[in-house]
Amino acid sequence: MRNDFGKLFLSKGVNYYSGDLPLSRVLNFLGFKGDSDMEDLGIFVSDHMIESADFIDHYARPKLYTWGIAGERIDYVRISPDHEYILAKLLKLGSVRKSASGESTWMYHFVSGYLISDSGLFCTITLTAQTAYALGKYGEASVREKFLPGYISSENPWIGATFYSETQGGSDLGSNNTTADMTPNGWTLNGSDKYFASDAGLADGAVVTAKFRSGYGVRNIALFFVPALNDDGTLNYSIRRIKDKLGTNAVPTGEVEFHNSKAYLLGDSGRGIYYSMEVLT
Repeated sequence: MRNDFGKLFLSKGVNYYSGDLPLSRVLNFLGFKGDSDMEDLGIFVSDHMIESADFIDHYARPKLYTWGIAGERIDYVRISPDHEYILAKLLKLGSVRKSASGESTWMYHFVSGYLISDSGLFCTITLTAQTAYALGKYGEASVREKFLPGYISSENPWIGATFYSETQGGSDLGSNNTTADMTPNGWTLNGSDKYFASDAGLADGAVVTAKFRSGYGVRNIALFFVPALNDDGTLNYSIRRIKDKLGTNAVPTGEVEFHNSKAYLLGDSGRGIYYSMEVLT
């Protein structure tokens, strides 16, 4: 074909890792050593991802399908086949796994983010890293054993999310209305106010803030891991809608509702606000 995306994007064809000399100098100064996967990531971003990212952002945004063909509730966020391929490739190249598994430091993840460079695609990747980090550091042993392998798999890696913000308070987590209640079968969440939930519909599970006791204020907030599906395959929470955004269109951001949703407490309930900020940053 006569068209060449390199005429629109001058860095196409340049390895984003080994071809970035200032980056190489900084990483050398910091004592960070990459590997063959990072070389491959630099090539993949340059040769394939940047062109697809531009197309996804303009013409192939995620779309929510609430109902399946048989009339069942599915809350399926459909992304283009190439978008799906890119996310799987970025994860398989170790952008989350190598840091979350302890194979490398978290510097590996941050350098991967610099190479990926597209804010929409990397949002999905870094939210996945945050989920893996929270599970690995604050999940009980049984919770880690059940869910963490999905996030450090090299074959079929899971996607994560953080559902913090709510309609009435935005980033003021002390105003969260979503409640967490301890039942004989464990923690359950209820609430319909999660308003800016990125990776909704893509995530296999999310890190979620909720009030474990009544009253306004961050001291009442605990942090939970909430799987997207129950053990029987049914939906554990529902997605009301996907936002029509001005930017970062590659990452679906939606409104999420919890109705007796199964949840797993991360760490101590009284320190949820500290965990939430640590995971986010």
